[in-house]
Amino acid sequence: MRTLVSFFIVIAILVTGTSGWSATGKEKALADTEKILAKIKKLEMEQLEHPLNPDLQFILGSDYWILDNHDKAIEHYQRALRMDPNYDPALWSLSDIYNQKGDGAEAIIHMKKAEAIFLEREDVRSLAKARKKLRDFFAKYHYEPEDFELQRGFFWKIFN
Repeated sequence: MRTLVSFFIVIAILVTGTSGWSATGKEKALADTEKILAKIKKLEMEQLEHPLNPDLQFILGSDYWILDNHDKAIEHYQRALRMDPNYDPALWSLSDIYNQKGDGAEAIIHMKKAEAIFLEREDVRSLAKARKKLRDFFAKYHYEPEDFELQRGFFWKIFN
């Protein structure tokens, strides 16, 4: 009899997708947010011990982005770039976040910097992805590639 009751409980869970004891969507979102905030607090303490670690800044930026705090995300991505100007994950993320905010020029500028890094490293796969994104940005924001073609000296002075 006990086995039969367990069987019906399992069937009910499979059919309804829930055991009846799970959190609602709002409760789960709140729990996830609380976990991310706790992680941010821990990482902010850790950055005091490792103040020149761009990876920590990148992770903090990504966590703030998940929480839709774009300004704090941008701040941490820019800190990562001040620590390592060739830190391409931060450039890529800045490009994406500016695109999400609708700032096509900033999205393109950061992706062009990433493109230059990939070209210098001869990272063909990442270069192809960056160029694909640039084509998409040019089309979305009605820019032409030549709008962002600056003399190499001037462009590199801005970012280096």
